[in-house]
Amino acid sequence: MASSASPIWRSMLSLRPLVEGNSCWFVGNGESISIWKDPWIPSISTFKPISPCPHDCHIQLVSDLFLPNTKEWNVPLLQSLFSDLEVQAIVRIRLPQTDQLDRLIWTKTPTGMFTPKSFYRVLSDLEPSTSIASIVSSFPWKQFWKLDQCSPRVKMFIWRILSGAIAVRSSIGRFIKDVPIECPLCHSTVETVDHLFAQCDVTKSLFLISPLGYRSSSDVISILEMLKEWWGFGIDGFRLGIHILWSLWKARNAVVFHQKPIDLNSILCKAINLVSDFSYAAPTVPNTTDYNTFDEPAVRVTWLPPVFPSLKINVDAATNDKGVSCAAVAR
Repeated sequence: MASSASPIWRSMLSLRPLVEGNSCWFVGNGESISIWKDPWIPSISTFKPISPCPHDCHIQLVSDLFLPNTKEWNVPLLQSLFSDLEVQAIVRIRLPQTDQLDRLIWTKTPTGMFTPKSFYRVLSDLEPSTSIASIVSSFPWKQFWKLDQCSPRVKMFIWRILSGAIAVRSSIGRFIKDVPIECPLCHSTVETVDHLFAQCDVTKSLFLISPLGYRSSSDVISILEMLKEWWGFGIDGFRLGIHILWSLWKARNAVVFHQKPIDLNSILCKAINLVSDFSYAAPTVPNTTDYNTFDEPAVRVTWLPPVFPSLKINVDAATNDKGVSCAAVAR
């Protein structure tokens, strides 16, 4: 490998043995598969024969193991080369009777096609698993999934956040070495799920200037604790909050992949518009008393002053058949 290779390319090459170790040849005509070097026996853990190649053996390709002019295994030949267990494993391989080429397949999907999702599962299996049962049990998922006037994509996004299935930089850094792991918004610490969505100064500013006017009770609040507080605000506040998180994630990705500057007003506008779109699509308002299932009392929403020397502007508007009125207060 060239010394000028990027860290990402180096990391990708370091994962190559993991890809190869979970790949196996599908036997078509057998003319492209080496008996002794390639993986081609699915029911053997390494996909390769355990028996060594005999000295001066001229049988090298899988096609050499077929009966002449057929697509059937030459069982006597197999018995002379392999152990009984290997012979049983080989004869279980069904040979296509039509003319098909050999092809390499990925063993972690039913179709044999490689997918990033299946490879991520392979990588995750290498890491010590962290149970999320406590998180799952402490969040009112039943009521959450019933929440209407809300984008299904945003609901799934919140589930991914609480399940640790978001590709923040700290998670990527577990598998790929020498990649940046600091928060792309504040550049002050490692980007974790809790930091990005609850603790980052940029995120806090976003919540503060939003209609929520939210200021966390702790500098180290977790995303789960924050969502619990929002749930206490009532359904409207919770619904807006999770759409802000969704818009924040999209803006974060634009910073990382397209080097676009963060724009808090744009994030809020997109979140509010998305909420409005689904409010029109699903006009029925749920009974909020059915949703507050936490033991803690509901959090009372109060006006909070902005950080000096900022101003906070509160606006409202109303309309009826006779006209429209609006007001704004700057404090």
